[in-house]
Amino acid sequence: FSDEKPSTPTNIDNTQDGNALQVRVYPNPTHDILMVENAQGNVLRLYTIGGQLVTIQPVNNGSAQVKMSDLHSGNYLLISGNQSFQVIKQ
Repeated sequence: FSDEKPSTPTNIDNTQDGNALQVRVYPNPTHDILMVENAQGNVLRLYTIGGQLVTIQPVNNGSAQVKMSDLHSGNYLLISGNQSFQVIKQ
């Protein structure tokens, strides 16, 4: 049994070819794998809050999985195209 609160996906509206898409980043906070749907561009970049690049993850058909299990707990910045998302690793 866990005392953790359920995570809430981070959503940002994105328009592509006149169709509204919503970038989804979940679960946030995460322990292991961060899922990203409707990502912009060909890659995702994950940075520490201090600005150090941690990983570059390819995007396949707008989706990606970012492995965060080996990272230290804390706040990170995920960049998808021209959008950024704060991600919490627990």
